[in-house]
This record gives sequence, structure tokens and C-alpha cells, in this order.
Amino acid sequence: MAKENVKKFFEKLAKDEELKKALAAAQTDALIAVAKKAGFDFTIEELTSQTKADSKEISDEALEGVAGGWFHFGWAKEQE
Repeated sequence: MAKENVKKFFEKLAKDEELKKALAAAQTDALIAVAKKAGFDFTIEELTSQTKADSKEISDEALEGVAGGWFHFGWAKEQE
């Protein structure tokens, strides 16, 4: 049942923009919390601003990892 729910979750995620936004927000919040615990204090706005400024220098693949894309794109692909 759990595997079935994971599959259904990713199917819904692929179609549901609100769910995508909620997941992105949760991942960003987690990234901010981990960074803060490691001694790096910045806001979501500062992260977004810096990420946009650096995006010309960072590959799409690396940027997806920073933005939490590893969860959906990396893990989900392994499950196919």
C-alpha cells in the first residue's frame, strides 16, 4: 500500500500546481533550517535573490539539487 501511495503522490504532483508549490515551500523551509543550524543565517528572499543571480553560472542539474529538485526528479526517476 505504501508504494502505491508514493506512486499516486508523484502522479498527483505532476499535475497539481498547488501541491508543487506546497512541496517547494516545504523544501525551501527545510533548506533554510538546515543552513541556519549549520551557522548560515539568511532569508528565503535572500536565497531566491542569490540563486537567481548565480543561475547563469550554475547548471540546471545543480540548481535543481539546490532547490530541492533531487527529491522529485532524482528519487522519482529511480522508482520508475
